[in-house]
Amino acid sequence: MESGRMVREICALREHAPITFAHLSTQSGPEEHSLHVNDHAVELYVYVSGDVHYVIEDRYYVLEKYDFLLIPPHSTHAPVIKKRGKYERFYLLLPPDVFGAYADAPLERLLQLTAGERRIFLPTDVRERAMALLYRMSELSCGEDDGLLTLRLHALLLELLCLLCAGSANAATSAEAAAVPPLIRDTLAYIAKNATEIEHVASLAAHFYVSAPYLCSLFKKHVGVTVNDYLRAKKISAAKAHLSAGRSVTYTCYECGFNDTSYFIKVFRRYVGMTPRQYRERHGE
Repeated sequence: MESGRMVREICALREHAPITFAHLSTQSGPEEHSLHVNDHAVELYVYVSGDVHYVIEDRYYVLEKYDFLLIPPHSTHAPVIKKRGKYERFYLLLPPDVFGAYADAPLERLLQLTAGERRIFLPTDVRERAMALLYRMSELSCGEDDGLLTLRLHALLLELLCLLCAGSANAATSAEAAAVPPLIRDTLAYIAKNATEIEHVASLAAHFYVSAPYLCSLFKKHVGVTVNDYLRAKKISAAKAHLSAGRSVTYTCYECGFNDTSYFIKVFRRYVGMTPRQYRERHGE
């Protein structure tokens, strides 16, 4: 595998979907990362280095070294690359009920502890121990499988989740996500609640009594994507939920704020890689 890039799929725990573990260190620019949604996985993201901020739904984070973010399923998110350079990070895609057989399931507990604040606040010593576990997982994942590799990785992951639960329960929390203009924070929050009802950027700008060009320029500067792209990504996320519930393509189209089914199908295919009908057949109830 290319140097600096390591992605490994860890075998499922019985009936669970596989766990994805990734440790990446790449030269990255703003154009190489886009908004995306994990449909059926919780993402544990860990920032190591690079000129990078992060947006999750209506929250915007100025990252510091070894920041941990926990991203629930169906949450629109993306790194915001401020300038091209080395970008190192870990991420794990975890089935929501992983280790759910335990009476006190660690991932479920961690989601509860971080509800409403996706950054996991950790004391320095806990953060250092957590990073040591991640680098050990990376080291093992690059080696040969001796027949016990999956068991060792599961043990390290369980230890990591338990460590994060204990650390975040005892750490002080912060209510402020990031130093961004109030207009951008308010816009992200408004889109998060009303995405399917917003017809175009002009109506969004009018809601805040600013011009559309001004809002577009400020949004792109701080969030790293255009307002239109962010709004469409939110609508597509809502559409996935409707389709997964077995709703028709036509119903989903209009319910999610699209006025034309052909355009909806085109946008959905561009974001998801398949048509709405194919998505419903694959993921619907």
